[in-house]
Amino acid sequence: MSSARRLTSLSGLQLVAACPGSASLPHRRWVTDRAALGSALHEVQETRIAGNEPDLEAIAAQWELAPAEREDFGLLSATFRPDVPPGALAEVALGLFEDGHVERVVGARGEYEARPGLLVAGTLDVLWSEPEPLWSEDGALRPTCAPGSALWVVDWKLSDYSPPIGRNWQLRVGALLAARWTGARRVIPAVCVMSPGPGEWDVPAAPLEQADFLTIETELRELLARRDKSTPAVVRCEDLITGPHCEHCDARWCCPAQVSEARALVAHHDPAPGPLTTDQAARLAALLPSARAALKAAEDAVKAHVRALGPIALEGGKVFDVTTDEIDVLEPSATFLALAAEIGEGPARAAFGISKQGIYDAIGAAGLSPMKPVFERVRAAVEAAGGLSTKTREVFRARWPEKGSSR
Repeated sequence: MSSARRLTSLSGLQLVAACPGSASLPHRRWVTDRAALGSALHEVQETRIAGNEPDLEAIAAQWELAPAEREDFGLLSATFRPDVPPGALAEVALGLFEDGHVERVVGARGEYEARPGLLVAGTLDVLWSEPEPLWSEDGALRPTCAPGSALWVVDWKLSDYSPPIGRNWQLRVGALLAARWTGARRVIPAVCVMSPGPGEWDVPAAPLEQADFLTIETELRELLARRDKSTPAVVRCEDLITGPHCEHCDARWCCPAQVSEARALVAHHDPAPGPLTTDQAARLAALLPSARAALKAAEDAVKAHVRALGPIALEGGKVFDVTTDEIDVLEPSATFLALAAEIGEGPARAAFGISKQGIYDAIGAAGLSPMKPVFERVRAAVEAAGGLSTKTREVFRARWPEKGSSR
């Protein structure tokens, strides 16, 4: 961990745009199970685009995939087959320099070698041009996009949570870098969610043109200037902005804005009467995901403290301690028959519910692998027996208001 400001990567631009001060905070990177799965699948695509067949077992071992992620890895490695033409380039690390030129840089996954004048760097998952492929003269250090062809710049994702193309800093700046590196005059940035088949594509209604690139570069330099107003020594409070982006911020653990929000939640004060204002509702809605994660982390930390050091004395004389309780475990089929005898079969059915995750947990506990085919057979049998129905529910979450067209 370092207090010096790190080079902002393409993948980090979205966070900096939402919260400029975050770039000045210390960052601690955690590689989650899903992130490891994403990296493994990126490596599979890179190998195939290069014309080789990947060693799936070696890749899964290299990224230390957890059992659930290893299962998804096997499924997607076998079934995700995007339409990538010959001549495409994969995992291309590029950097934009102060004088405006673009060249290859050393690094990957958000960490790049610092060089004088380097403004921003990032890795493009895959790029190709149509109808003419990219070409390069013997010994050339960079490929060229033929006049009249459009350059595709594609970002592989595991889920459909990316900002729409028009607001996607990673893709828009990535398109700028790719255009300047290859000489392309038209670029089509796209997000492809890795799923069985060709994947799920989000593509803009029109390619980016030269005027768009000038706008993107201007906006990028303005963003970096806002970032630089805060220094690692003094982070300006007005540059720390809470929101849904906090949930995945590597600096959340030490962010003054997050700490102040947490303190406010537990502060002893009388709330003002009346309903929430729009501003208060917006702040609370933005805080929910990170607050849930923070409370879970706090609960885990307190439990670990008790297990290691014993009870914690609380105000008023009570202690927070670990105890054991006995709970009744009712066998489902016997319980259903007994309940149906009392209230009738129809009302009794309403008391029983089995979740998808519960079925997966049971299959895993039985030691069956792969789990997904077993689950699908169970689901099909339930449906055939008339035991499957659907219902709608309200789900409150932050989302992007619009998306582009599909490829």
